[in-house]
Amino acid sequence: MMDKYLIPDWYLMSIRIASVLAASVACLASFAPASSQAQQAVLRREVTRQVVDSLRGRLRTYYVFPDSVAAIMRAITTKWEAGGFDSLTANGFASRLTGDLRTASRDSHLAVVFDPKFETRLRALRGRAGAIPADPPPTPDAVAADRRINNGFTRAEILDGNVGYLRLERWVDLKRSRASAVAGIAFVANSDAVIIDLRGNPGGYGNLRDFLASHFLAAGTPLLSERNSLTKQTTPMRAAGATLRLSQPLFLLVDRGSASGSEGFAFILQRRQRARVVGDTTAGGGTGNLGFPLGNGFIAYVSSKFLFDQATGRSYHIRGVQPDIPATSERALAVAHHQAIEQLMSRADSSSVRRYQWLLPWSKARASEPEAPADSQLRLFAGKYERVEINVVDGAALGFLGAEGVVRRLRPLERNLFVLEDPRFRELDRIRVRFVFAGDRVSALELLTPDGNVHRRARL
Repeated sequence: MMDKYLIPDWYLMSIRIASVLAASVACLASFAPASSQAQQAVLRREVTRQVVDSLRGRLRTYYVFPDSVAAIMRAITTKWEAGGFDSLTANGFASRLTGDLRTASRDSHLAVVFDPKFETRLRALRGRAGAIPADPPPTPDAVAADRRINNGFTRAEILDGNVGYLRLERWVDLKRSRASAVAGIAFVANSDAVIIDLRGNPGGYGNLRDFLASHFLAAGTPLLSERNSLTKQTTPMRAAGATLRLSQPLFLLVDRGSASGSEGFAFILQRRQRARVVGDTTAGGGTGNLGFPLGNGFIAYVSSKFLFDQATGRSYHIRGVQPDIPATSERALAVAHHQAIEQLMSRADSSSVRRYQWLLPWSKARASEPEAPADSQLRLFAGKYERVEINVVDGAALGFLGAEGVVRRLRPLERNLFVLEDPRFRELDRIRVRFVFAGDRVSALELLTPDGNVHRRARL
């Protein structure tokens, strides 16, 4: 059973929904694979009543928060009686019903969709006597779609400062993603710090979540516990003994599109003080669901398990995972990279500290985007120096004119530190210019090179 999706992972791919928790209900409706005639016909009131009654039964039997069912269904029934579901198409009804379910429950995993073909398949699967309901197997198209994104592991890179980076777009079933996961971990194993990017990752299979977490925690460390309404049991999960266990500083990138499995991974590593979470508060989807047929072509996705930290009873459901280091989604990677470099510099020995000293102003500027100096400050730097002339360009930047006779702009890193914009070199290999103050006056500039050389130019 999956621990996240509003809809099974492979089914999401088949109807091209990239992120369930972040997607609008209208998107769900517009992509549901039903016949155009069924989509366009207005439902009879008798049909909507049957679906609502069937939904009530499914929630009473399978919803992991049974004490909430009466209030949820009271809101739905009141709306039905007032005609709030009248004159709707099948997809429109599913969309509105989903929105009302989520409003009443604050549970983003609850949903209703219209898909007669898939409902027929579910009905056959759920009809097996004595069987505990489970997800249908993925279709060949869904398996192929996962393979095209390397089973979720879409990017692996070594960033400057020997910081490993892994991008995980979806938690694909470990039966298919194990090799990709092992390769990703092996790729970053020799880095000095690791960043795992879960931004926009809507979740997936819990077996991959636990497998990956086991590479960062000692064997036997408590992970999440699962309360399951189907088995009527609570199961504590623990880290397995991984062949390769990483002890480097770990940073996890999240945002409001990080849901369910992504939240569980971040939540438990944060609570075990093994990782620092960078970004925005996550979606708050701390349940897992299964699809059940409702009749008339409709399917209910009912949250049948609840994930939490058994030691404290705390969960990320509804409230989400709170970041240790807040950052916008767009800037989270730069912020985490800077934090990694700062942490590595604090523990660096004398042979490597200079490398981090060079990296730190650059990473800080990328993380915070320093404000452009005011015109009055730029004019403090402008003037002639030995074999160098500094001018204010367009009233907003400094221009550097050196021996080669080409004016190049200076981009600020810190108040008096700039990088020479020279496209012939990668950013970290470019010369930097540091202005030296004597009191409140600039008395010289220094040309800094990556190898540690300093060339001083007195002001004329």
